[in-house]
Amino acid sequence: MMCGELEDDGHGTQIYTTFAHPFGIISTAIGNCKYLLACIEEDLRMYSYSSQPHTRIVPAVGAIFDGKLLTKGTSISVTHCATSNSPAN
Repeated sequence: MMCGELEDDGHGTQIYTTFAHPFGIISTAIGNCKYLLACIEEDLRMYSYSSQPHTRIVPAVGAIFDGKLLTKGTSISVTHCATSNSPAN
């Protein structure tokens, strides 16, 4: 996303009103910027620099994945190579 796109949909306001100067944007100060944190988390999920798979736990209601029922509490993960190199991403 470009900064202009963030401003257009209103989410950039969160950054511009929270920080007076770009040097103030540090990891301990972004805790209240929920949209920014969600963007960072999604970016790291899609283009991880970690060699470890990102594990998710199936919620209490269960889930269907690839036509198969996953029961609650099941751990599922995918390697970063699969997500980063998939044409669907």
